[in-house]
Amino acid sequence: MKHKKLTSLVALSAIVATSIAPTYASSSVKYLEAHYNNIRVMLNDQYKDTSIEPFIVDGTTYVGLRDLATIFNIDAEWDGANQLVILEGSWTADMERYYELELFTNRLYIAELEEKIAQYEYILNNPVIEDAKAENILSNLESALESYFLEDYGIEWEFVLTQKSSYIDLLVQFDGRDFLDTYDDLRTSEIRSFLTDVCEYIMDELEDTELEGMIIKGDVYDYDDKEILTSFVYEKDSLSFSQYVSTYLLSALAEDIYDDIIIDEYDEELPELLTDRGYRFWMDVVDLYIEEDDDFYTFTVEVDVSRYASYWNDIDEDEVYYDLRDFMEDIGSEIATAYSLSLRYDIAGYIIDEDSGDILLEYENRDLTFETISE
Repeated sequence: MKHKKLTSLVALSAIVATSIAPTYASSSVKYLEAHYNNIRVMLNDQYKDTSIEPFIVDGTTYVGLRDLATIFNIDAEWDGANQLVILEGSWTADMERYYELELFTNRLYIAELEEKIAQYEYILNNPVIEDAKAENILSNLESALESYFLEDYGIEWEFVLTQKSSYIDLLVQFDGRDFLDTYDDLRTSEIRSFLTDVCEYIMDELEDTELEGMIIKGDVYDYDDKEILTSFVYEKDSLSFSQYVSTYLLSALAEDIYDDIIIDEYDEELPELLTDRGYRFWMDVVDLYIEEDDDFYTFTVEVDVSRYASYWNDIDEDEVYYDLRDFMEDIGSEIATAYSLSLRYDIAGYIIDEDSGDILLEYENRDLTFETISE
């Protein structure tokens, strides 16, 4: 480390410290020992050049005031007559955005830490019950649930309870081969009422036990198709849940639409098509399937394009637009009716080549987009 003596009061007046005393001594000359060690300045992960090398005096780091003013885009002047440093200006918009982002990030980090603290406090105040004792309580409760709720709403329910560190996991399951159609016919209000009754029964039975008052989290499960149909949480006498649509039910709906719409009304073909050159042609429909993701439904119509790729790429969009839109909306309307959906906002559809998977047509927001396919 380099050492230098400072003897000039003027030199000190042009230097700012990272910690500033609220009052100053009267004018005088002092001899200070400065330590230099190749100290550098970094702002926003970028090194900044300085005209005066920073140094340390008595544990305090000093950086040239004019250098700092340049880094922070402000003006610095020295008023020798009044022994006054004058600073004017403000941060740039980029600097302000950077520190706003830093503040937002730090707040998120603090929120995460607070959430972890809350979790640790809960675990500390609610120690895990001895495995054998918890299993015995929940095992007896499973039998009681199956006796009390057996064949409610015409379904043979089965219950599995598992104690976790901070909640009780509840699996409500049934054999879909026998009861999926019955479950699908239940109204949302009936499913909510049933799950609420089950959770309230559990809470009542757990009074005066070590499990009293724990949150209940669970799923309704079809163990034949291996699908979760509903997920739910019961906390503070309130049930919240999300329903899902089984692939079995979507497949059954697709088969019904194929029979009733595509075969009966369209003879298993797309509507008559016309090229810009006046050629008329038809494409055979070979399959229809429906998918659901987060309450948004997509249907896909597969067609045999083998002989007509070049015809499709020369399609007269204006001439065939409304017939094809009617075709897609006939399918979409069936889905909308089955699940009480908006045809415009909850459903989209595609016509694709069964071999290549190329998209010929997209239907969304009740509008059509034509695509060019490989020939």
